[in-house]
Amino acid sequence: MESSSEQREEIDDKRFQLVGVPSSSVEEIWPRVEHLIKKGLEHGRGELDATDVLKFLIERVMQLWVVMDMLENKPVMAGCTEIVNYPRKKVCRAVVLGGDSIVEWMKHVEGIEEWAKSRGCDHMDAFVRKGLAKKMAKIDYKQEYVVLGKDL
Repeated sequence: MESSSEQREEIDDKRFQLVGVPSSSVEEIWPRVEHLIKKGLEHGRGELDATDVLKFLIERVMQLWVVMDMLENKPVMAGCTEIVNYPRKKVCRAVVLGGDSIVEWMKHVEGIEEWAKSRGCDHMDAFVRKGLAKKMAKIDYKQEYVVLGKDL
């Protein structure tokens, strides 16, 4: 017999679901996820704004991922990836991640990784702030580079 914590975990696993949004549906869902993308972009250095991200999604340069709270019928995370083809490696890069329930959506990163593998990628990159880097260490992401920047 399952314990109540196992039953709760199973319910939570069904409650939050990762959705890869087809480029043809991006404009339809955009009003529901734009605030989450903006939340993620706040931690960048101004390389992109939400309008740029939408353009890249429509043009299929980037892919949109959403973790939905199925009980509330609302997105709790939105993120974008892009595939980078290097001469000797194909990498799926998480460009922006923004959300409300990090504990819930981090469980779904594996779904993005599986998608990346199915597209021939052999590595994942994620450019994130220190706080998120510590949390992602729990799902086996390791610091590989340190990026320093200076406005000119």
